[in-house]
Amino acid sequence: MIKTSPSELVLSFAQIGAMLRARQLLIAFVMIVAVVGAAIASLILPKTYVAVADIFIDYRVNDPIGGRQFHPMQDESYLQTQFDVIKSVQVAERVIQALGLQTTPEAKRFVQRYGEQRGLRALAESIVRNTDVSPHKNSRVIEIQYSSSDPKHAKEVANAVVKAYIDLSLEMMNAPARARRDQYNAQLESMSRQIDELQKKLTAYQQEYQIVDVDERADIESKQMNALSVRLIDVQLQKVEAQAKRQSLEKLVREGNPESDIPEIAGIGHISGLKAALISLDAQLANAKITLGVRHPKYMAINDERQALLDKLKRESATAFEMLGASEARLSQQEKVIETEIASYQKKTFENKKHRDVISSYQRQLDSVQKIYNAAIQKFDELLMTSNVAISNASVMQWAELPEKHAKPLLRNNLVFGLLAGVVFGFGLAFLLELMNRRVRCLEDLEREFDEPVMAKIGFDEKLSGNGQGEGGLHANS
Repeated sequence: MIKTSPSELVLSFAQIGAMLRARQLLIAFVMIVAVVGAAIASLILPKTYVAVADIFIDYRVNDPIGGRQFHPMQDESYLQTQFDVIKSVQVAERVIQALGLQTTPEAKRFVQRYGEQRGLRALAESIVRNTDVSPHKNSRVIEIQYSSSDPKHAKEVANAVVKAYIDLSLEMMNAPARARRDQYNAQLESMSRQIDELQKKLTAYQQEYQIVDVDERADIESKQMNALSVRLIDVQLQKVEAQAKRQSLEKLVREGNPESDIPEIAGIGHISGLKAALISLDAQLANAKITLGVRHPKYMAINDERQALLDKLKRESATAFEMLGASEARLSQQEKVIETEIASYQKKTFENKKHRDVISSYQRQLDSVQKIYNAAIQKFDELLMTSNVAISNASVMQWAELPEKHAKPLLRNNLVFGLLAGVVFGFGLAFLLELMNRRVRCLEDLEREFDEPVMAKIGFDEKLSGNGQGEGGLHANS
């Protein structure tokens, strides 16, 4: 064995070549073992199938209410956000519910190990780990991959991830509209209850005071009160006339005029008849006085008849005079009755005004709430239509298909990697063995060891130096 020194740590290409030639069988063996191991591992390892789906991301409208437009500078951040959404636990949980994966053996193992809630979340995290999202270069088309040992399962989960992402994005986009819709719905219910309460109060008030139409009722009563006012004026005028007539008659009576001679009484039909009959009797009586004398029975009979007729005339005249005085009293009574009715209508008018004010107050409140309610209904219809419009920001370019070949492990790639690993490991092992047990492999080894020039060589062939001592190799003494 030769001595090692710090200068020997730096080897020349000739020394390296000599070492590799000496250990070429070892290197070849290591390479063969590595390649064979890679081949065996490729055959033994479980196969992994990858299902691929392509979707197109469009972000022209994100706010379904305001229709807010995105700035182009937000392109990268928006796409990255969508990647995070696709690889989120929420999407994975939707996939579990859609495919019923909670009943699979894998899910049962997770549940048995962590409990139901944590186990299902662990299953969702496993789906997230097996999901890969990558964008196409300079494009809004992104590729969603899912890896599984079952090609059918890989396809189903990949498509379920796409559908779950689209559904979740729709919910996220329409969430503001739905929140405002729920808020408007609550307000509409409150205003509807308020309208019903005001309407019930208004109806109860009208039923309590038996009011159908306060304006119509007020109009009728106003017309009736106006008619009574006209009638009152007429009665008052008649009363004044009757009062003036009574005073005139009383004056004539006080002046000594017989009641029957008063024109208003004398013009009465039966009184004028009595006076005519009295004049006729006076004529008969004067004629009987001249022809028969005052003691004659006929004269006395005519005189008695005249006296009876005169008494009757006085009674009838007195009755007519009293009737003329009673006319004023009757008109006064009518005046009081009419005034009482007018006062009653005035009271009703004031009550109607009070009812109209109360009803108007209820009506104003009802109209105000109804106006707000109608405006809210119109806005609610817009929000309802907007919240139900399903406009997704993602369009499926290609659904995942059943993978025909497994993606992992790849035999060709593994053989290449095994070959490279064998070369590296074989070279490394050869260098390690050479450095641990240094042998003279070439003339440069002697020159470096003894620091003397080599004058000649006898029986040494560098081509045979890798065969060891038994094949002509030289071994340096330590």
